[in-house]
Amino acid sequence: MTMEYLLTRTFSAEAAVAKRRIVRLGSADGKARPADGPTDTAVGVSAELDADKDARVDVHLAGIAAVEAGGAVARGARVTAGAGGKAAAAGRAALGAAVVDGAAANTDIAVAGPVKAGALAAVVELAGAASVDRTSAFEIRADGKLRGTAATDGKKLLVVWRGPPVSVVGVALTAAAAEGDSIRVLIQPGAG
Repeated sequence: MTMEYLLTRTFSAEAAVAKRRIVRLGSADGKARPADGPTDTAVGVSAELDADKDARVDVHLAGIAAVEAGGAVARGARVTAGAGGKAAAAGRAALGAAVVDGAAANTDIAVAGPVKAGALAAVVELAGAASVDRTSAFEIRADGKLRGTAATDGKKLLVVWRGPPVSVVGVALTAAAAEGDSIRVLIQPGAG
């Protein structure tokens, strides 16, 4: 398989890195490690040689490279990291939603679900046909609780939040039918 690299950089492997796997930056400058899921920020693809921990690992940061697939991946699919840095088809970030009881202004409201600060998409006060958008009056705090400046006691609130972003390493130029197949990926980190 012919590879067409545009930019390759050598890192020190923070953990063992298998060949042709999606990698992310390590915890220190000059380090890289396997990406282990779609929310790891992928930066490229490891070259054609396995690297033990603390060994040198070449990482293709841009260009076209072979990546081992973790399952079926369609040609043209956005590619993200699956388990062990194997290629997986990237989905979109999910939305979560819950209906909660309102509260007095500046009161914390527990929301069931994996809610993270800064992920608030909408807060709607449910009042039949006269529902009111209250998003601008609310925030998700660091502890995952909802807090607003508007009094909503005795009301029901629909809370919608964004799931964690999916990190895309590139686009599949060839397809994989099963785990272990090799695909060609046009590396474009962040191409969401």
